[in-house]
Amino acid sequence: MNKLLGLLENKIPRDLNKLDAMFEDYRNSDFIPKNTADISRSIKDISEGILLDIGTKKF
Repeated sequence: MNKLLGLLENKIPRDLNKLDAMFEDYRNSDFIPKNTADISRSIKDISEGILLDIGTKKF
């Protein structure tokens, strides 16, 4: 459990910085989500990527 918490503490901030950079690209572009489904799909894709990345780490 402690290894998992350590992994989360070390991994999530880097991913959040990456996530923030992705949203910065959206803020600087003309991209406007047409509906909440577009936003939900983007969040789902990003969160699945984070979980997959965490899942590939060996404990």
